[in-house]
Amino acid sequence: MTDSTRKLAAIMFTDIIGYTALMGKDEQRALEILDKNRDIQKPLIKKHGGRYVKEIGDGILAIFPTTTEAVFCAKEIQQQLNDDPILKVRIGIHLGEIVVSHKDVFGDGVNIASRIENIAPSQGIYISETVFNEIRNIREIETCYQGEIKFKNTESKIKIYAIMLDFASVPGKAYFRKKKEEIIREVGHHKIIKWIFGILFFILILFVLYKFEFSSTNGISPEWDNDKTVMVLPFENIGNDDANAYISIGITEDILNQLLKIRDLKVIDRSNLRKYEYQNKTYKDIGKELNVSNLLIGSVRKDADRIRITAKLINAKTEEVIWTNVYNKSFDDIFTIQTEVAISIAEALKAEVTADEVKKIEKRPTLNMTAYDLYLKGKEYYSRYTDQDNLGAMELFNQALILDPDFTLAHAGLSDAFSQLAQKSNAKDLWLDSAYRHAKIVQQEEPDNSSGYKSMGLYYSIKGNTLKAMQEFRKAVDIDKNIEAVINLSRLYYRTGQLDKALELLSDAQWHDPMDTELWFSFAATYYRLNNMHKASEYLEKALLINPNHVSSLLLKWLISVIIYDTESSFTVSQKLGFIGNDDTDKLLMLLQRVIQEEISDMDKTASIIHDLMKGREMDYADLPYIFNLIGYIYYTGNMTSRADELFNFKLTNNTNHIAQGEMSYKIKYEIAQIYAVKGDKKNAYKWLEEAVEAGWVEYSYVVIDPLFRSMQQDERFKKLIEKAREKVNSLQNHSKTGFFES
Repeated sequence: MTDSTRKLAAIMFTDIIGYTALMGKDEQRALEILDKNRDIQKPLIKKHGGRYVKEIGDGILAIFPTTTEAVFCAKEIQQQLNDDPILKVRIGIHLGEIVVSHKDVFGDGVNIASRIENIAPSQGIYISETVFNEIRNIREIETCYQGEIKFKNTESKIKIYAIMLDFASVPGKAYFRKKKEEIIREVGHHKIIKWIFGILFFILILFVLYKFEFSSTNGISPEWDNDKTVMVLPFENIGNDDANAYISIGITEDILNQLLKIRDLKVIDRSNLRKYEYQNKTYKDIGKELNVSNLLIGSVRKDADRIRITAKLINAKTEEVIWTNVYNKSFDDIFTIQTEVAISIAEALKAEVTADEVKKIEKRPTLNMTAYDLYLKGKEYYSRYTDQDNLGAMELFNQALILDPDFTLAHAGLSDAFSQLAQKSNAKDLWLDSAYRHAKIVQQEEPDNSSGYKSMGLYYSIKGNTLKAMQEFRKAVDIDKNIEAVINLSRLYYRTGQLDKALELLSDAQWHDPMDTELWFSFAATYYRLNNMHKASEYLEKALLINPNHVSSLLLKWLISVIIYDTESSFTVSQKLGFIGNDDTDKLLMLLQRVIQEEISDMDKTASIIHDLMKGREMDYADLPYIFNLIGYIYYTGNMTSRADELFNFKLTNNTNHIAQGEMSYKIKYEIAQIYAVKGDKKNAYKWLEEAVEAGWVEYSYVVIDPLFRSMQQDERFKKLIEKAREKVNSLQNHSKTGFFES
């Protein structure tokens, strides 16, 4: 972690009304009010995932990862203070960039939030337009537009909105106009002072120019922009041959990977950007939404052994073309073209390129262009993540390696394909041996290639050796922030209770690939474990916006809906999952929800219904948290004990083997505890549940409604375990290095 970092945050300022006057009249009473205000606000800020930064006189500065949590916190503060006849506060909230240095924060965003708070009425909450745009569609939050205002030292006017409160009325527009006039008078006064100093400064400059005979040749001309952020939009496949679409996808990714080797550039990562709905947006819109200043666009046309690539670098702010070129060459020259594009972009953005980076960029992955073509096809097949396409990818990677046995990228691709196959196969060890062999070849031949470590991490992860998997993924991340390694490592972190590490890793990587569904899902899964359901739900919406059919996100959304008793949401998600699977998953989930929420009394009938729905497909749900064991529980309590024992025995054997192989996920220990609890073996149930807690288990929001632990939920020993998990979550939320505000 650096000493200071920039990040986007929701900034909240609160101020006690009439505190200065009270201090003059009754100092002791004023100090008591100050203490009471602190005692009320601190826990509420923490409750809503915020950070209590500092007190400034009678004001409090806090920051939040989202505007939603900031507004909910502000509303709850005003609600709690509503009945107090003396302690009244006003609140201002702004969404903007801040600089975090040690324990303090500062920046223009902080100043604007302070000024918004300063014009808010007693018991009022004023927000800026940036906050309004984020919360405008949230049903629980109603707003009222107040008007525009230009604060001191701000370039443009800011639209102000008031949050509507049931217990306090919003002052009329006359109040806002009065505050606006006060600001205008203040700004006008400062303008006069600035005008006087401006004249004096101008005279001084003329004197200096004359004194030193300054000439225009000695000056430094302003640059159009010094921002070196780049996003590579998918290159368009030109022509009628859709069979060549994989080439444009592959070339986009390869150019992007070349740019990633230049450390002085900041590059949005991966070809997942093809999921970004950019077609109907201006370059300014894209740049603003993804916080990037430069866009690389282009097209690819392949005819026989010739390839024509057009590339343009565009300033997203001005929409001007900074650099452009057209390459019309033999397909054999594709690597030369990619190198030229990367170097040209670095030069156009005045980025420093070291000799070592040039060497890496110029290195050809293979001399056999047919092998390269097969590799590109294989990558496209692999990215579809279906069993049939994975087999197709393996065939293509193998063909590439027959032509060039030293083609390391093809080895990495084949390793990943074998791991994907092992994950879904009963002959897992056979495929994993092949995955290991090919990953090892990449590491030995190219030790500075992150793909080898990422592939090896995937191998160890599926094999069940969590510690080794973490080590390999970490190496890949350290080389070039390999996004696949980031996601897999974060997954291992949150599954072992290392939630602070997961958030820090994800927060650092999110800028590089804002269109990766798994990235946002990993954020959601981590915040769910931190019992921050609001934040988890927000990240799930981001994931589902990119991929509406992302099953993991939908399942987590269903679980959260069940936990918070949002019946409408859980029903909608269940229907969606049933449609995606083209099966009875929707009916299964709705029954499971009713069992969890204790709405079913006839378990025999329920077990029979579940059995008919499953049609022997229970193993399809074996890897889904909670669901598989819930099915077993229903069978067990519904007098279908033999079928329940089949499921439970499988789970016990499978999880025990994983533990023996080095699997550190707390989930597998929690599942063992569930089974013993259902069978009435409290001794072993507590043994494994306590081991799960030690392994990082913190999901206390679910365990208190988990029907498999109903026989234990009133035990003092059980309650102490819940409290231990809750304390760990609270400790993580208070940890200053978690990176909770990086998003």
